[in-house]
Amino acid sequence: MVEIMTANLLSAIAVFVSTSIDYLVILTIVFAQTRSRRGVTHVTLGLYLGTAILVISSLLAAYVLHFIPEEWIIGLTPKGCVA
Repeated sequence: MVEIMTANLLSAIAVFVSTSIDYLVILTIVFAQTRSRRGVTHVTLGLYLGTAILVISSLLAAYVLHFIPEEWIIGLTPKGCVA
């Protein structure tokens, strides 16, 4: 059980790093262009606000999709994946 959890954790870290590299480059460019302390604060707040919006919208979509019958969601999942 511990081996599976460790493998899942390492997989999640690898996926996070691989999908966040482009975001890191963009943020580095934006931080390099800011000249004031206020600009750095705005970039940091925008980073956290944007991430929070993405997480909240994903959770909301998952919650709403829970109430939609599987028969209505025809093209979103392959036939073998539906339990």
